Amino acid sequence: MFDRREQNVQLAGIRSKKQFGMASLQNELNQQFKSTALQKESAMVDSLVAMGTAQLGQAGKSTAKGVQANMAALQRSLMALDTEMSGRNVSAHLQMAELQADASLSE
Repeated sequence: MFDRREQNVQLAGIRSKKQFGMASLQNELNQQFKSTALQKESAMVDSLVAMGTAQLGQAGKSTAKGVQANMAALQRSLMALDTEMSGRNVSAHLQMAELQADASLSE
């Protein structure tokens, strides 16, 4: 009798852990998406400022090289942010799968 109650309490705990874990992971992903979006926007603004500064310089090849270097730096920055977000996304999905596996064992 007591074992059955204890098992039911444990099962309820596992289900609760799954629900709270999923909600927490989803919230974390949403926050990371917002943060990454703000970082991308900031990188683009910085790039525009740097491009304007480069165009104020001497005309000719040096200006073109400055603009080209600025565009390359922006692309590297955006790619790094995308890669970081992709890794976080994969990690969160693995944690969700673990929670789901724990919960499915309890059913």
